[in-house]
Amino acid sequence: VFGAALIGNRIFVIQPLMRLTHAIEATRRLGSRHHVDWQSNDEMGRLANSFNDMQSKLQREENELKLAHRRATDTYNLTPAMLFSLDKDDCIAAVSDYWLAATGYDRADVIGREFASLVLPESRGQYSKRKASNPGSAAHMAVTVKFLCYDGRGMDVLILETTAIQDGLSLSVMTDVTELKQSEDRNLRQAITDHLTGLLNRQGFETALDAKINEADLRKRELACLFIDLDRFKWINDNMGHAAGDAALRELVSRLQKCLKSGDIAARLGGDEFAILLLAENAEARAAEMAARIAELFEAPFDGDARLSASIGIAIYPRHAANAAELLLKSDIAMYAKKRDGKNGAQIFDNGMLDDSRRRAELENYIEAGLNEDWFEAYLQPVVNIDDRSIAGFEALMRLHHPQKGILPPARIIEVAEETGSIIRIGNRIMEKAIANFARLSRLHGMQDSYLAINFSPLQFEPELPMRIAAVLSRHDVSPRRIVVEITEAVLMDDNPETRMVINEICRYGCRIALDDFGTGYSSLSYINRFPVDIIKIDQSFIRAINDTASDVSAKSRMLVESITTLSHKMNCTVIAEGVETEEECATLRTMGIDYGQGYLFYRPLHPDNLMKTLAGLQQDHPSPIAQAS
Repeated sequence: VFGAALIGNRIFVIQPLMRLTHAIEATRRLGSRHHVDWQSNDEMGRLANSFNDMQSKLQREENELKLAHRRATDTYNLTPAMLFSLDKDDCIAAVSDYWLAATGYDRADVIGREFASLVLPESRGQYSKRKASNPGSAAHMAVTVKFLCYDGRGMDVLILETTAIQDGLSLSVMTDVTELKQSEDRNLRQAITDHLTGLLNRQGFETALDAKINEADLRKRELACLFIDLDRFKWINDNMGHAAGDAALRELVSRLQKCLKSGDIAARLGGDEFAILLLAENAEARAAEMAARIAELFEAPFDGDARLSASIGIAIYPRHAANAAELLLKSDIAMYAKKRDGKNGAQIFDNGMLDDSRRRAELENYIEAGLNEDWFEAYLQPVVNIDDRSIAGFEALMRLHHPQKGILPPARIIEVAEETGSIIRIGNRIMEKAIANFARLSRLHGMQDSYLAINFSPLQFEPELPMRIAAVLSRHDVSPRRIVVEITEAVLMDDNPETRMVINEICRYGCRIALDDFGTGYSSLSYINRFPVDIIKIDQSFIRAINDTASDVSAKSRMLVESITTLSHKMNCTVIAEGVETEEECATLRTMGIDYGQGYLFYRPLHPDNLMKTLAGLQQDHPSPIAQAS
């Protein structure tokens, strides 16, 4: 019985348990799911069936996991994107095949390597700080860095990194943005570069100026800003063409760049304006040296024998300015101060210029308000026959009557208006008012043959000017022969073809031309021969000197006045003496053969209403004929 029990135990218990043990060991050793081959209806059979069911279920789950892993791996490697994973220490845990193909590395070379070691030093700090630069609540982090490829080339990459870490790993995607960055750099260079000269433009200069000020602060240096404006550049554009002007600018920049040292910055701010930044311990001395070298650049003519000069304003940070905008402004103020002082040279800023600048700004405001509020008036000053003092004509003189300040100095207003360009609007306003009032004066007895002289700025000689004059004269029924257009020697010196054409057109219309302030500029009687000049007006500085107490001054002045008068008469030009203030001057001029006189001795400039009353009263007391300056 005992033996039978022992045999039965071995058959029905020990044997199935051994088979179960072998299946478990085979599963452990071979990695595959082995089943127990035992069929019975007892507890051992049920245990075997349960074991086999569990193995089948585990086999299915393992197969599903392997399939999912294979699919994930295929997706990771076959996706056309540079994917990589980092562990908690920012070391590379996995990379995609595409990542390897794009960077040139082998997988074995990079797994376990700190990713920052593959970032170029210039952007490594930016990469290390990426987590601090992104808010903690963000789903991903983004950073653009320079990546070092296996062959040594740098690649601009945009890295998007998930902030959620699974199994200790993060997933990142790296995109090559090298071409995009190069395109951005090209666009930036184009945005900050002057296309004609290759220098920085105003936008680029302002950025560079901020950077240079920061550098000056860090290095405890001064920063000089040279504001350069070319003199007579408009003449080249007007007379030689814009192509010649562009060529002159390029040639100037070519010469200028030879004067610059490493670290110096030059820019073309626009038109004919340039700026240079110089960082130095003694910026004033360096700026003065540079200004002298710039002046030397203009000694040789430019292409086409064009000649230029430059007015340079210098301001120094932090001596004159506390910030970039103030430094540029004060160098600009210094440049304008030099232009008003005679051009062609350099001027360092001083605080007195601020007062001049404020006064100038105030005048600009008065001019604009005067145009808007109709404060401008055309005063009239009679021109008389030097012999009998009968009135030959009138000169229209601009006056700005401020409602609180009264009459403002006209010379300064004209200077500012010509610099700002508002002189054209002022000139048109004065011409309109002067002709309208002249038409009123012409109704007085004996005034029908008098003339009206109107001063014109060089800026007013536009192609539309003859038509504008004709329209105003037609509106007020005034004959063109009674209008004299007064121009200065500066207009003729420019010898602008367009200006010459306008003057000739005015003459053809019937108006006459007077050369005003003769003798104050580069006086040449050749103007009378080359241009249709009818009247010469001798400047008052010569008139005052003809009776000077210094005999040599008086003698020279008389000789000049007599020579001008004789030559002018031989050229059929009438001669008018300006600024006659004393009887002695009048008597001397009469002996010299001067035709007409103008000045306080005879009449002051008067408002048209007051002049009408004065002339009406004079005609009642002393009716006299009116002489004509022709």
